[in-house]
Amino acid sequence: MAKCSLNCKRINLLILISLFMFAGIFKSYFEIYLAFTHTGALSGYQKAVMWFGIADIWITIIICLLGVIGGIKVNFIMLIILIGMMVISMGLNMFLFIVSVNWQNSYLVDIDNTCRGLSSQQYIIGNISLVYNKNLAKYFCSADCPCQANAGDFAIDNMITDTKGENRIDQCSDYKSQYNIPPNADAIAIVNYMESKWNCSGLCRNEPYYYFSDVNKGPPTKNCRMQLEDTIISEFTVCDIVAFIIFILLLVCVISTILLLTLSLEEKLSLSHQFERIPNEGEHV
Repeated sequence: MAKCSLNCKRINLLILISLFMFAGIFKSYFEIYLAFTHTGALSGYQKAVMWFGIADIWITIIICLLGVIGGIKVNFIMLIILIGMMVISMGLNMFLFIVSVNWQNSYLVDIDNTCRGLSSQQYIIGNISLVYNKNLAKYFCSADCPCQANAGDFAIDNMITDTKGENRIDQCSDYKSQYNIPPNADAIAIVNYMESKWNCSGLCRNEPYYYFSDVNKGPPTKNCRMQLEDTIISEFTVCDIVAFIIFILLLVCVISTILLLTLSLEEKLSLSHQFERIPNEGEHV
């Protein structure tokens, strides 16, 4: 098998850097996309993912620049810095992979515990449950807050409707004081997102109304637990897979860079030995 030359190793490194660039850009985009998709929801996770995505963009740009310039010119300093940056990025991606797996399991276990009446460890899941556990059906579409809906669509006794009523429970004048909803907007925002996007209402049980989207959509046909769990699994899984792929790509890039440096050093040493063997003028061979 023919030995890969210096130019061959340059090309290998540039190809690997190109693959890393595309994977890094996709991962950064996906992280920032996650941070802004569920507006107001999972805020602690959102902020961590958003800043990780921004950091990923800069790390990807720096690694690509070092890889391209260092690979073409075989600049030792740049290639050594490149190895250092890639090792740091590998550590960050492995950290993200571990944290993502733990977060996914934590959220799924917490949803299950909440629906079984156990205490919640994740404040956002607990607050979503708290919102629905306020027994909103006794307040919404009642004399305290008539709703603007067609009562014939709902098989509910004592449902109070009014053509001037409200479409959403949070439009009711004394809604917050009546139910002492948590002051942070995270739980309300994610409940609004779930009801609007997934057409469900309630976390663990079916609710009679859509409270935070539009009651005129009619009776909800399902609660949001299954869709919430599926979303958590799919989004975290994509993040895990991409982080793992980038880790492997970076590992191969590090090995390729080391081989490029080693071969370049060997060629330089070989050239220096050849010059040493060339006799000066006047010397006998």
